[in-house]
Amino acid sequence: MIVNIAENASASLSMADDFKRFSVRIVARAGEMSVLRDRLSGIGRLVDLHTMWIDENWLRSAPGRGQGEDWQDALSIMIASAKQHGWIDEANRLIKAHVEWIGPEIHN
Repeated sequence: MIVNIAENASASLSMADDFKRFSVRIVARAGEMSVLRDRLSGIGRLVDLHTMWIDENWLRSAPGRGQGEDWQDALSIMIASAKQHGWIDEANRLIKAHVEWIGPEIHN
């Protein structure tokens, strides 16, 4: 599952039925990381160049998600599995994801 974030900070899912992988792809220009942090607050928390915590509530209603209870159940199983690795912030309902930058190198 990939969270795709466009240059305008809109976000959607691709590969939404792949519950074995979870990452974020951000299209951005050099120097935009601090601006992106604020613009992405409804999606999650961009921590650094390599890590973003995705809001579970956003993920469950994200554009491109699978439909129906089966998809929601599979997402819950993925989250439970990620918890075993320390990739879940239960208090804030966040899921840790690796960030891949698409475009020019980012500097903050």
